[in-house]
Amino acid sequence: AGGDDDPTSIWQVTNAAGTGGISPSQGSQMLYFGNGLDYGGDGGFDASALASCGATESAVFSLDPAESWTLEFDLFTDIEPNPGCAGGGFAESDDFWISVVDYSNASTENLVFDKSELDCADFGGWTSLSIDLDAWSGSNIAVRFTFDSYDNFANDGLGLAVDDLQFVKGCE
Repeated sequence: AGGDDDPTSIWQVTNAAGTGGISPSQGSQMLYFGNGLDYGGDGGFDASALASCGATESAVFSLDPAESWTLEFDLFTDIEPNPGCAGGGFAESDDFWISVVDYSNASTENLVFDKSELDCADFGGWTSLSIDLDAWSGSNIAVRFTFDSYDNFANDGLGLAVDDLQFVKGCE
C-alpha cells in the first residue's frame, strides 16, 4: 500500500478477543491480519481511513523427498471480495496471496494461492483450503502470507485469519 498506512493493522497470533469478533476455527489461537476492529477503516470516502499491508512467514520446514505433501488450513476472509462478487472491488482492490519460499533454491518465492481463487461464498466466513506442495518435496521451505489493501477505501471489514495450518504427508 502507499501513502498513509494503518500501523495497527498487522499480522499477529491472537484469539477472538483481539480480532473484532473472528473466533478461531480450531483451538484458541489463530494468525490474524487487522487491528482488532478492521484493517484501516472507512465504509465510504472517509478522509481518516488508512491503507494497510503486511507479510508474515512461517518457520522453515524440511519436506521429506520420499513423501507427497499438501498444505491444509482454514481461511477467514472479511476483505473486499473479488470483482464480480456482491460488494466486489475493482481490479486494484484488496489482495491476499500465499507463497512458498524455497530456501533450498536461493530463497525463490513461488505463488501458490491468490484471493482470486476464492468463490464469492468464501468471503465473510471460514473456508478450508488445500495447496499441493509436491513440487517442493525434498526442499526446505517456508510459507509466506501477504495482504495489501492498495488503497484507503472500504477497509472496514474484520480482516483475515488463518487457522489449523497443517503440512500433510500423502501416500506414495
